[in-house]
Parts: sequence; structure tokens; C-alpha cells
Amino acid sequence: MYDEDMRTLVMIFSPDFVAERISLFDLDYLRPFIERGSNFRNKIEKEDKITKEIRDMITEIYQEWNIRGVGYRLMIKANVLRILTLLIRYSQDESKSGEELRKKKLEMKRLQDAFDYIALHFCERITLNEVAESVHMSPNYFSTYFRKATNIGFSDYIVKLRVQKAKELMKNTSLGSKEIAVRCGFSNMSNFYRLFKKQTGFSPREKKKIQKNGTKVK
Repeated sequence: MYDEDMRTLVMIFSPDFVAERISLFDLDYLRPFIERGSNFRNKIEKEDKITKEIRDMITEIYQEWNIRGVGYRLMIKANVLRILTLLIRYSQDESKSGEELRKKKLEMKRLQDAFDYIALHFCERITLNEVAESVHMSPNYFSTYFRKATNIGFSDYIVKLRVQKAKELMKNTSLGSKEIAVRCGFSNMSNFYRLFKKQTGFSPREKKKIQKNGTKVK
């Protein structure tokens, strides 16, 4: 039992906050989240050296978000990147994971043309066959390879990008939900509402209200 109430500060951010799309460089930042080897550690003990550093940076992020002074977004991003770097150093034993990381980088490098193609066309009608052809793989082989390399299925990856684009349009434009759905490649409104809520936990209307009021960052 504790004499004082426990306070929890949760930081939620999308991968695109680090970078607009997955690349070899971004893979290093995402490394703690995609590798799950036997040497992986997902808990930082109170006595660990980086615990206070990370706690202080999260507190600073919280303060920057509340005050919102000039350049606050840059300060938040700088601290997020620093936290991820510390987690990278902490979460893996380099002597054990180096070969795994090199293998993962080679897998991602082979998919780079696919990521480029998806980035250009994901708001349009896009098929597995088209993307597989961009990296000279058969559709079946590409589907398996893509999931293994990214830990996400091709269709789910497309949906995530479309939902993220929809969130950006909600935040930065006055477009209605129908226009946003069309611009983000969703075939119909019911599909848009269903997938948007599945990804974010909110309906498009709820999400736009939250972003307008600035009550939650996601």
C-alpha cells in the first residue's frame, strides 16, 4: 500500500511523428518496438541509470505541450528522439542483437522501392500485385516477406497510412469526413468510419473534436 496517490504520465505518439514513412534510418528508432529477441528488456528498473533521464524528458514534453511556446513541437520531437535512442541502448545487448539488426536492415532495404511506391499511391486504389511488382517479387512471396520484415500485414500497413493521412487532414483542414475519406483512398464511408475507429479508438467526428480542443495527443 502507498500513502500517496500514484500519478501516471502516458506519452502516445504515432510512428510518423519520428518520420513520415519507414526507412532504414527510422528502423533504428523503431528498433525497441520491432525486435523481440531473448535478450529484449521492456521494463526499466527504478535504479537504472536512464530512468531519471527519461522521466525528466517526459516531464519536459508534458510542460512544453501545456505551455506551447515558440518551437514547442521541435522541443517535443527532440526529446522523443532522445528517449527512443536511450531505449535503443537499453533494450538490447549489442553482442547478441547485432546480427539480427543487420538482417532486419537488409530486409527493409529490399523493400525500400515498395515503401516508395506505397508512399506515392496509398491514397489511390493500390493492389498487392502492383507493389510486389515494384520490388520484383511474386504477390504471395511479397506478402509473406513484407509481414516478416515489418511485423504488419500489407493491407494493415495501407490502412494505417490512410488513417494517419485522414488525421492530418482533420487537424490541418476544414474538409468534411466524406472529402477526407475520398482523398485518403477509402472506398466508402462505412469502411472509412469502421477502420478509422478501429485504428484510433474514436470516430472521425470524435477525433476531430478532440484535436480541435487539444485534449489528447495521439
